[in-house]
Amino acid sequence: AVIVGLLVLGFFRSGTQASLSLLLRWVLANGSLAALGSALCMAHPLTIALSFVMAPLATLNPFVGVGLFAGLAEAFLRKPRVQDLENLADDVASLKGFYRNRVTHILLVFFVSSIGGAIGNFIALPFLASGAIGG
Repeated sequence: AVIVGLLVLGFFRSGTQASLSLLLRWVLANGSLAALGSALCMAHPLTIALSFVMAPLATLNPFVGVGLFAGLAEAFLRKPRVQDLENLADDVASLKGFYRNRVTHILLVFFVSSIGGAIGNFIALPFLASGAIGG
């Protein structure tokens, strides 16, 4: 609600061009950090692209997050195997195991892309506030 409010305020105070600039800054900050989170997890390239696209949209809906989309995409593109479930107890003991095991890898993509999107929102808020209020 705060992000939408700042974008609307920026539109009324500064006009269309300024509000589009604010919107672009927010989308880039939010989407690129969510995509960076997926990339740090060595996610599938389509998962990384989906994280970038869905991060701004997921922010506007309180019931879903970018991690949900990234995790589902990763689960669809790299389906867990029975072997991953059998080795789960051993693989959670090391960071390498988290990346190797497809079940824990999906959870890693979920959490890190969600954290990246959240950090992107917090980074973008001062830009949005200065553009909406200071415009």
